[in-house]
Amino acid sequence: MSLNIEQAASGVKPTHHRWWVAFLFFLIYTIAAADRANLGVALPFIRKKFTMTNAEAGALVSLFLLAYAFIQIPSAWLITRFGVRRVFTSSMILTSIATALTGFAGSILQLKMCRVLLGIAEGPLPIGVTSTINNWFPSKE
Repeated sequence: MSLNIEQAASGVKPTHHRWWVAFLFFLIYTIAAADRANLGVALPFIRKKFTMTNAEAGALVSLFLLAYAFIQIPSAWLITRFGVRRVFTSSMILTSIATALTGFAGSILQLKMCRVLLGIAEGPLPIGVTSTINNWFPSKE
């Protein structure tokens, strides 16, 4: 049973399932945050393997952030149109695929493409989390 704003307004008692959902979103968002930050740790090793210049390393970091930022507006529309469950699930699957593909990158170009794909895949996550929190947790709590 999911709690929404109408149920909260009508006095329907919330269930404890929503706290499991909150925990799962916390876990997913924490992993996504680590995924965004992990390049900073791995970048010295990546630069050594691919002999990257400072500009190429900066582009590698920036490409992810640009894709992540640009995809958030259409993500809000997609979540409104198709629902959090579908968009969030698709986003998580794409995030996993993009992360796996990153390990197989054999060139700087492939690595950049993987980072762009990862930014696109992770873009809907914060909007999905926020939407779910707004729907499942009344503002008085």
